[in-house]
Amino acid sequence: MYEMALRPDLTFWLDVKPEIAFDREFKKAHTISYWESGRDMSLSNDLFQSFIRYQSMIRREFEYLSKRHGFIELDGEGGVAQVNRVLRKRIASHLGIRSTHYQPSHALSHLWR
Repeated sequence: MYEMALRPDLTFWLDVKPEIAFDREFKKAHTISYWESGRDMSLSNDLFQSFIRYQSMIRREFEYLSKRHGFIELDGEGGVAQVNRVLRKRIASHLGIRSTHYQPSHALSHLWR
């Protein structure tokens, strides 16, 4: 069905342990999404355990897809600035750009502290 779809030049996968993803999501939203926690799959009555199990299943799928399709796996557990820097370097390398300088917009500058 998707045979004619364009193939991306690069596909990045930011690998994050489910426990770290839980902490990040809870700190950000002060709640955990019904869907992101896999509650619809009845994995556990405990919200945390359901989230960990569901996100672990998704992580295994991304590991499989990464190997099968050549995704570029990056450590997504660093800070925003660190992950951004690594992504920009990998993209610049692919495009043949020698150096890049990034200055976040005012709206995003709080993430770079």
